[in-house]
Amino acid sequence: MAFVESTHPLDLMLGMWYKVLKYEPMAEIIEPRKRNFIVIEEYDIPISRKPQKYCVYILAKRGKSSIDASRSLAKRLGVPWASTLGLKDTDATTLQVLCLPCPKNPPIIISGPGPQWARFIGYTSKCPRRGSNLGNCFIIVLKVLSRNLSRALEAIKVSYLPAYYAYQRFGTRRPNTHLVGIRLLKADHVGFIEELLVSDYPTEGERTRYCRRMFWSDPELCMNHRFYESNVARRLKTSIGFLRTINKIITEVFLSAVQAYIFNLYVSLRIRRGYDHKVRLSGERVADSGAPLAYIPGIGYKVGVGGKAYEILMDVLEYAGLSYDDLADPPPGIPRLRPYWRPVFTRVRGLSYMMHGDNIVLRFCMEKGMYATLVLREIVDVDKL
Repeated sequence: MAFVESTHPLDLMLGMWYKVLKYEPMAEIIEPRKRNFIVIEEYDIPISRKPQKYCVYILAKRGKSSIDASRSLAKRLGVPWASTLGLKDTDATTLQVLCLPCPKNPPIIISGPGPQWARFIGYTSKCPRRGSNLGNCFIIVLKVLSRNLSRALEAIKVSYLPAYYAYQRFGTRRPNTHLVGIRLLKADHVGFIEELLVSDYPTEGERTRYCRRMFWSDPELCMNHRFYESNVARRLKTSIGFLRTINKIITEVFLSAVQAYIFNLYVSLRIRRGYDHKVRLSGERVADSGAPLAYIPGIGYKVGVGGKAYEILMDVLEYAGLSYDDLADPPPGIPRLRPYWRPVFTRVRGLSYMMHGDNIVLRFCMEKGMYATLVLREIVDVDKL
């Protein structure tokens, strides 16, 4: 199977060097995106009608992050926490599982606050871990820009897509979390601060760029509490002192983005060197589906892979400006993240589409951990995703 090189700067920045199709953009997502991009989580959780320790709800939200939605519902029910199986697109309408300690007389329907609601579906003795969902299905309304769109969608049905970590994995406003994480691993404290707080990105507005150039010091324009970076700037005294104040969860976001970037580069180098996408290389594993699985190294662990996979991985680290020791023996205070395996390629399930006036309604499902943008980047302008 032949792949096409991408020329988009964001693809190159995130290690997503290849696509399946060579077409120019043939569609765009209808605005408002929140109403025309729907994500439905697939799950397999043992649900009981008899009261148990935990309650399970289906959470529906629009234009709100999974974390904010789950926290607000937990507060409303008077319980200390609520957990989801995964994080869903903020700029979409999403349906997902929510598990929480059961309150007395759990309500069947919870409405609000804001554009969200939840429906009680039963009890469980143990909340499932994050990442235990089966996958996601998508309903997306597109404006048709080219008569080649249906031909492209038919090609995607039978294609093996590179299973890249897509754009939103690296940040929605500034897709640079992997660059921040690399500077952490290199103990480049000044570079870390500059990448996190200062460097401009083309997708940002003028106000945000101004705030970065001013190092977020203008109290009238730059003290937006919804920007994590503005809160960081207020606490910043010295680079070393600041590093000690970073929330561990935030640090892990940066480091896991490095792992995702390493995987993207691995897939791209594998394609560039002409290896068959269906054939396992030495050092790789094989999934139940028969797809090759790539090893993604951990943080604070020795690289546990050999063969051809190891050779590609070492070249990937060199390209990323990292070394074996940067991963295996990170600076003090850096959290450890486990290594794991991920399919090198993925296929779309149940792709179908139908015309609705001048627009097209696209439906498809993907295995867990995969992104709808792996499909959309083949047919939609990356800048409009």
